[in-house]
Amino acid sequence: MAGARSSWRLAWRLPALVLGVTALVAGSIHAFRTAPLPDFPSAIAEAESLVDRQEYERAIDHVNTLVFPSITRGLVPEDQVRRFHLVIARSIARGQRARGLNVEANHKHAIAAYEKARAMGLVLTGDDTADVAESHLALGDFDAALEWASRIPSSLRSRKDAVNRRVILRTLAGPRDQRSRAVEMIGGMLSDPDLPVPERVWALCRQADLLIDRGLPGDAIDKLLRAMPRLPTEGHAAEMGELHLCLARAYMDTRSYPEASAQLERAAELVPPADSSRARIDLLAGRIHETRNELAESRERYQRVTSDFADSPEEMEALLGLAGVYAQRDEHAEAADTYATLVVRLVNGAKHQAVTPAAVSGSLMSRFRERFDAEDDPTAHRYSTMAEDLFGADQAPDEVIRGQAEVNRRLARRLIGDAASGMAMLELDPATLAQARRHYRSAAKYFRIMADRTVVTDQAEYQASLWSSADCFDRSGDREESIMAFDEFSRSFPEDPRQPEAMFRLAEAYKAQGELEQASRLYRALIDEQERGGRATAGPFADASYVPLAQTYLLDNDPGNDQEALEKLLEVAGGRLGGTSTESFREAVIELGNVYFLTGRYEQGIERLREALARYPDDPRADQLRFRLAECNRLSALAVEKELGEAMPDGRRRELTAAREARLRDAAAVYEDVRRRLEMKDARRRSAMDDLMLRNAGFYVADCAFDLGQYETAIRLYDAARERYPKDPASLVALAQIVSAHLRQGDVRRAATANERARRFYASLPDESWNDPHLPMTRREWERWIDATARLAATPGDGESDRILSETRTTAGVSEPNG
Repeated sequence: MAGARSSWRLAWRLPALVLGVTALVAGSIHAFRTAPLPDFPSAIAEAESLVDRQEYERAIDHVNTLVFPSITRGLVPEDQVRRFHLVIARSIARGQRARGLNVEANHKHAIAAYEKARAMGLVLTGDDTADVAESHLALGDFDAALEWASRIPSSLRSRKDAVNRRVILRTLAGPRDQRSRAVEMIGGMLSDPDLPVPERVWALCRQADLLIDRGLPGDAIDKLLRAMPRLPTEGHAAEMGELHLCLARAYMDTRSYPEASAQLERAAELVPPADSSRARIDLLAGRIHETRNELAESRERYQRVTSDFADSPEEMEALLGLAGVYAQRDEHAEAADTYATLVVRLVNGAKHQAVTPAAVSGSLMSRFRERFDAEDDPTAHRYSTMAEDLFGADQAPDEVIRGQAEVNRRLARRLIGDAASGMAMLELDPATLAQARRHYRSAAKYFRIMADRTVVTDQAEYQASLWSSADCFDRSGDREESIMAFDEFSRSFPEDPRQPEAMFRLAEAYKAQGELEQASRLYRALIDEQERGGRATAGPFADASYVPLAQTYLLDNDPGNDQEALEKLLEVAGGRLGGTSTESFREAVIELGNVYFLTGRYEQGIERLREALARYPDDPRADQLRFRLAECNRLSALAVEKELGEAMPDGRRRELTAAREARLRDAAAVYEDVRRRLEMKDARRRSAMDDLMLRNAGFYVADCAFDLGQYETAIRLYDAARERYPKDPASLVALAQIVSAHLRQGDVRRAATANERARRFYASLPDESWNDPHLPMTRREWERWIDATARLAATPGDGESDRILSETRTTAGVSEPNG
């Protein structure tokens, strides 16, 4: 069928046809000069006969072949030329109509051909006149269409009335301020005493529609009630059913539902079973049931429309009603699926006078608000997302954008629960945290849209939306966007009481971005304002600025301000800034432990880290603090071991030796505690830092046993660590330390075997494996392995041992060790 339509469309494009035939004539001019002329009257008469038999394409081909070439040469008499144009006009107009086509070019060609025939003196028949009127109507020229329709004789009244109806309907579908033509035409139809009953009923219903749309349903009821007794009922059951249906709609608009229901029942009795009006009857009946909260009955009526009258104008209205009924019945999955059907159709270009994107969006947002108020956020989010899909974020109504912002923010908050602070969020499993941050980022985007829309028109809305956007961007981890939003807020609303919070969070974002100078400037400004006795609301945020300001000083590679950083931490940790119950005190104590560890002041670090764990055992960073406490003890023991290499009194040596052993035992106990706690933690919730601490704790607890001279225990612990990480480069430390442990026990043969195993494992690893700064294989372990290898080489043994020692001597220590 598509191919046939295409061929007709091409065949009737007369300008192209003329050019094609002219070229044919130019190429065969000699043949036309020498060939005898066709019998034009007979050729055109045959074409007219083909038109009468509705063989329109053959008619066009016939005159194009036998008559048209001679017309271009002026060889055809005028009376035959006008008959030619009439054949072309009728073939195009009626052929297109017969095939269900509506091609603009064909309408123009048909009108032009009829006008040529008329200009040459030919009188058009009623059907010809109707063809011209219908083509003008199809082209949207209502004035010309009505003018030609007025010439259609009474014998073809049905075609004339059809043109009038279509003009009225297309006018009613247009802008409201251009409906006066429709009102006049309907009035003209109703004033015609000879108007057939079907046309009068149609006009009465359209008049009622206009009154209802103008908010005058009572007038519509009165006009219909007065007109109905004048109409003959016999033989016009379907038409009377249409009037009762129209009357029902008017009653519904006055909320007279019993009267409306009675009219629908009467209409159902009169309208034939398969008549399309039954779709409207069921639709209105469904709405009446819905107003009575008879939701099962309403759903049944709407479903009847969608199943029995698919693709009818009422179907989309029934889908919208059905979606609302499902939602009222708390069947939100079905409601959402039904709304989704409507959204897809509208997005794909479906048009409906009542079911517009705005109407569906309004219904969706009503459902959204119901579910949002009921705290059913996932369902509310689905409704608001579909409402956005109807327009796209840039064009969606403010109500939709605001709803999307609110529901995404609350979805994020529900995922996080009580973990509102940055520290508590560390306790969340990575998947939940990522999902929460996605919702925060979406909320921030929508709040940002609202801020942009209201920056000029509504300062209060702009202020609220801008703050919410900055807040959500910050919580989502999008530092760049949060910096821009908080900076804009600070500049735009300098008197807002949240200004200190904005400055503080802006500083935090700069710090997280590594922009330490900007961060320290803002922290310093908050502290200075507090010291000057400035803005009262700066107090908590000024207090909260001491620790992060100290951190920026320690991170900025400027040794000149490190002492000031330490002094600020000591000031807060001394309780002189709000006491010991503040968040700042907690952060200062923890940060001091970290600072002392990083600067090698292990004894002070041990004191502060123990204090932090005693005060805050449930801090999300507790495992990291324990690991660092173990590190302080272990590294302190190493420092003492180095000191023991110096000359000193025996009493001092005994004191240091006891201190070293105590530190090693404490370190081993804490490493073991860290390992146990992390192993108990759900692997899906362990962070990369957790995994690193778990690995290294296993090796370091073995190191502590080794340094305590507990070689058998150390070998067992090293073996356990190696088995847990068989392919990890960290396992080399276990293999190498086992060699040293066997030597310390005097077991050369087992040491040589262990060394061969360590050598082979080392050879299997690429050099870049040692670029990881977090490996527990430090320079000390490399040196110990080299020393053990040298001792093995110097130890006499049997032939087998000599072979092992010889190979070990040539392969050990070939790579530069980590510093």
